[in-house]
Amino acid sequence: MTEPLTESYIWRVSMKFRILDNTLRVRLSMPEIERFTAGHAVTAQVVFPGSGQLAISVRSDASQASTRATFSAGHIDVCVPATSARALAPAEVVTIDETVAGEGGVDLSIKIEKDFRCLTPRDEDESQLFQHPAET
Repeated sequence: MTEPLTESYIWRVSMKFRILDNTLRVRLSMPEIERFTAGHAVTAQVVFPGSGQLAISVRSDASQASTRATFSAGHIDVCVPATSARALAPAEVVTIDETVAGEGGVDLSIKIEKDFRCLTPRDEDESQLFQHPAET
């Protein structure tokens, strides 16, 4: 059985991720966007009883020329160039959309987005999420 990532490795996250076809979509809260644009990893995981875990990390790196994504031992790791990550800093920018060339002509689309508060009240703490554009 795979051991869960240690608390020192996992920063408190509310990151959400979704997979649809060959697209990986990640939504980050305000503190996560700050961390990500500053070059730090944001990591989330789900631990399955008795059968391991799935973790995902998104990070930026100033030495990275293009976006890369890897999957190994139950861990998805996405690394984007720092210039791409910093594009999320302005208030009006909501998404960065990157493509990683895949083998056999199957590319991986990666969307990293700001996570907005829901317009319908929910039983979740949304205090660290971005104000929804329709709320203004």
